[in-house]
Amino acid sequence: AAVLLLPVLVVASDGPDAFQGGWHWEAAGLAVCEGLVSVSVSLLVLDWSRRHVVAHGCFEDALARSAYGAFVAQGPVLVLGALLLRPVEVPGDVKFLALATLGVMGSFACGWVAVRRTRRAGG
Repeated sequence: AAVLLLPVLVVASDGPDAFQGGWHWEAAGLAVCEGLVSVSVSLLVLDWSRRHVVAHGCFEDALARSAYGAFVAQGPVLVLGALLLRPVEVPGDVKFLALATLGVMGSFACGWVAVRRTRRAGG
């Protein structure tokens, strides 16, 4: 629905400046479209991975148990990583790739530390 709504917004708008933000109905419509697309794509990826990624080994089980802890820890881990990378003199793209990679690994490491001593339900 959001993909069909976008051409209507473009045709009915007062020009491209109205999409830049501010109190314009075009900007609000674009924000609604972006929200719908981002949530829809997230659900699509989740459904696809649930159907097609079915590996169950020790490593995969550990990642699955650590997932909620990684979700909780991601904010502090990413902020700390960004602060640590701030004085490094490299382009922003390199910092982003390093922070994304190390942030995911650090978040799952924190989640694993939090759950490694807990018992599994029913086990």
